[in-house]
Amino acid sequence: RQPGSTFKSFALAEAVREGYSVEALIESPTREVYPDANGGVDWTVTGGCCGGVATLLEATARSSNTSFARLMLELGPENVIDMAHDLGISAELEPFPSLVLGTGEVSVLDMAAAYSTFANEGTRIDPRVITRIERADGTVLEQFEATRTEVLTVDQAAKVTHALQGVIEGGTGEQAMLPGR
Repeated sequence: RQPGSTFKSFALAEAVREGYSVEALIESPTREVYPDANGGVDWTVTGGCCGGVATLLEATARSSNTSFARLMLELGPENVIDMAHDLGISAELEPFPSLVLGTGEVSVLDMAAAYSTFANEGTRIDPRVITRIERADGTVLEQFEATRTEVLTVDQAAKVTHALQGVIEGGTGEQAMLPGR
């Protein structure tokens, strides 16, 4: 399945890992054309916000396509793909800038694994269906430990999580804000 704008968080995470502040300004025009940027063809992106300039926090909350297209080009698609893989995406991804807008194919399990890395304070825990096999008498035949890999520091994961919370606290995902959560 195509992940759509949920893939933008991987570019955000790579930016934070590279030292960008979530308060960093990035251009966010209504429409932008990037010559030869997408496999040798011009790449036209629409969907900016915030009067043409946004912080990474604002661009995330408003899901600004032009901001994330620019960020993807600054970071390099290969680096964002590496981050996606580090976070838990196992799919083969083509290094096209449009990937940041969710044009690749990934599984729902991979997306859940990757997003859980943010919730686990930057540590990826590989998903497991079976954690142990136990007999009726209580003896354990085998126990499985999930592989844990630190991808982001606790501080970096907190910054990404903070930015993603803006999506439901006043951004494009405001309808997902559940009372008491």
